Amino acid sequence: MNAPTQTLLGRPLVGDGADGASGPVGQPGGDGGILWGNGGNGGDSTSPGVAGGAGGSAGLIGNGGRGGNGAPGGAGGNGGLGGLLLGNGGAGGVGGTGDNGVGDLGAGGGGGDGGLGGRAGLIGHGGAGGNGGDGGHGGSGKAGGSGGSGGFGQFGGAGGLLYGNGGAAGSGGNGGDAGTGVSSDGFAGLGGSGGRGGDAGLIGVGGGGGNGGDPGLGARLFQVGSRGGDGGVGGWLYGDGGGGGDGGNGGLPFIGSTNAGNGGSARLIGNGGAGGSGGSGAPGSVSSGGVGGAGNPGGSGGNGGVWYGNGGAGGAAGQGGPGMNTTSPGGPGGVGGHGGTAILFGDGGAGGAGAAGGPGTPDGAAGPGGSGGTGGLLFGVPGPSGPDG
Repeated sequence: MNAPTQTLLGRPLVGDGADGASGPVGQPGGDGGILWGNGGNGGDSTSPGVAGGAGGSAGLIGNGGRGGNGAPGGAGGNGGLGGLLLGNGGAGGVGGTGDNGVGDLGAGGGGGDGGLGGRAGLIGHGGAGGNGGDGGHGGSGKAGGSGGSGGFGQFGGAGGLLYGNGGAAGSGGNGGDAGTGVSSDGFAGLGGSGGRGGDAGLIGVGGGGGNGGDPGLGARLFQVGSRGGDGGVGGWLYGDGGGGGDGGNGGLPFIGSTNAGNGGSARLIGNGGAGGSGGSGAPGSVSSGGVGGAGNPGGSGGNGGVWYGNGGAGGAAGQGGPGMNTTSPGGPGGVGGHGGTAILFGDGGAGGAGAAGGPGTPDGAAGPGGSGGTGGLLFGVPGPSGPDG
């Protein structure tokens, strides 16, 4: 029964696709049957810098295959597509960890990016994005590698056109530690950014954003924790927005910015997603004059649906970093995230909590709570402001 379609189209009529072989170069998974069958999983790669194999796609009914994991420094493979009629998208593979630096002159390698989650067809959930790999540690006096970014649920992790939730995004990898020694270029690696959650189709919940990675040990004040991803948007007819990812810790935030992901908004009916939490400030160092870094603000909550829905809660702020020693000031705490807005019917989201300042002499100033969101134009009350740190 499968022989004619296998010969003409390179895939069976029914049945699961074969898993891709793992090895120096991971092989892609085979596609599932045209009528029914799951895609095969992609193979893991082992040769440095090589991406994992892609997951195979389903035909009419079936789930997409999982992407293979990347080799050291290589990206994860993308997940396969879910069935056109019914089936979930495959999860993206995990990015490989960066190689450690060798000797006095070896900088650490960067971690690989996570693979993208596979899309669903008509009915089904989007696949989760893969996590980014951690950066490698630097050799003596050299820089650590940066962490890889998480796979974006948005590009391939969308829910089914009729029904299905968006896939959750992958988290960014952590940066590698700076090497020991006195070299001036011994920076720690930056963490990878979290991916964006996948959007829902007609009915469904948006996927959650991935968390940002932390910089490695030995990070300078300006090496901020990486940004968490934004939540996906809820379904066109009904569905809540996804929650934003948490920001990575460390560093000094830019004025007016945050490294926390924002909550996804609803479309017609549904509640906005909650904002992610801001990362904490970095400990004081020689390069900062001993002062601890400022905590990051929380992410904003998503807006409620145009017809009905409550705004999402703002995210909590990150605590200020501690001073370098007992005579150094602590960093100020971050500001809580703003609550999301209701449109016609619904309550505004609560503001996020402000954070305490970092310990030091003196302690850092506490951050104020975020403002609550506006209530609906026809019915609803404003959200309460968040508590101060």
